[in-house]
Amino acid sequence: MKLIIDRILARVATWTSKLGYVVAVLTLLWPAQALATTGIGVLPWDAPLATIQSDLQGTVAHAATTIAVIASGLTWTFSEHGTGARKMSAVALGGAAALGATQLMTALFPFAPALF
Repeated sequence: MKLIIDRILARVATWTSKLGYVVAVLTLLWPAQALATTGIGVLPWDAPLATIQSDLQGTVAHAATTIAVIASGLTWTFSEHGTGARKMSAVALGGAAALGATQLMTALFPFAPALF
């Protein structure tokens, strides 16, 4: 009985090693079946990210930030510098910083618009 089991295990080991070689050769010789992209293609999220980027850097963003800076400056000038004026100034400064940061990152890394 032990002899039969040893023979079966030897044949299984032989077929397993041969099957491994066949899989390796097919993997090397038949790479056209891989589903990965080749080169730089259009990714499905490129268009929505470009839209968001243009919205964050477009004329509407510039106008909104300019209006916020002017309004907060006027509020700061003609008020007693209360909590509302501080919050409005913080919003205007944050908007200006965010707009400047997106423009700076796009200028530094023009090849990667999806990151910023």
